[in-house]
Amino acid sequence: MEILGTNKASDISVSGEGNPEYRVCSDMSCANEIQTWGTLTAKVLVNAHNYVQLRLISSSSNSQLSQAQLNVGGIVGTWQVTTLNAPIGPAL
Repeated sequence: MEILGTNKASDISVSGEGNPEYRVCSDMSCANEIQTWGTLTAKVLVNAHNYVQLRLISSSSNSQLSQAQLNVGGIVGTWQVTTLNAPIGPAL
């Protein structure tokens, strides 16, 4: 997600299910990492138009929701990941 409206060092943290992690990059493709993957609260210089990427480990079960919360300078957003529904087998 793109960060807008800040040019100062901000605390960044992530919490939730599935061991969520974040990283901060200077571009959308993350060719240039500013902060590598991590889970710890850190004070990172986040400039407008930097990007934060999130990842988590989803459930191995069908139709399961996992949520992570990203906090950047006191602004919190929730990211949700849902696994696929169980496949429907052929009619018997």
